[in-house]
Amino acid sequence: MAKANPGLQAWSDLLHRHREPHLVVGWTRNVNRWRDEAFFDLIGRQRPAGRYSVKRDLDEKRGQYLLIAAFGQESDARQFAEAIGAETIARYPGYASQRGFKYGNKFGKTLKAAMQRGKLGKRVQVDPGKKSP
Repeated sequence: MAKANPGLQAWSDLLHRHREPHLVVGWTRNVNRWRDEAFFDLIGRQRPAGRYSVKRDLDEKRGQYLLIAAFGQESDARQFAEAIGAETIARYPGYASQRGFKYGNKFGKTLKAAMQRGKLGKRVQVDPGKKSP
C-alpha cells in the first residue's frame, strides 16, 4: 500500500465514528484482482479530506470477492467513485450512499488510468484498443 494517510482508520473505528459512512465497493470473482493493491493505493493518492477505511471481504451469497472503501465524508466517496467510474447502487444497508463497480478487465484499465492521473495530476487518455503490458 501507499504511505499511510492520517485519515485512514480501522474499519471498526470508522463505523463507530460514522454510523452511516459512504461506501464504494468493487466485486470480482478473480482472487488475483481481489488481492490487487491498486484500488487501495489510489485512495491514498487522492488524500481524502476526512476519515476513511478499507478492507477486503467475501459476499458468500453472490459468490464474489469484495474490495470495500468507506468514507466519513460524502465528498471523498464521490471523488473516489468518479475517478474509477463507480455507479450508484443499493445492495448494502446501513450506508449513507453506495457506489459500486465490477472489477473486470475494463475496470483494470480505468484504475490504471486513474493511478496515472494521480501521478501526473491530470487526465490521461486511455486507448481502449491498446492491451495492458
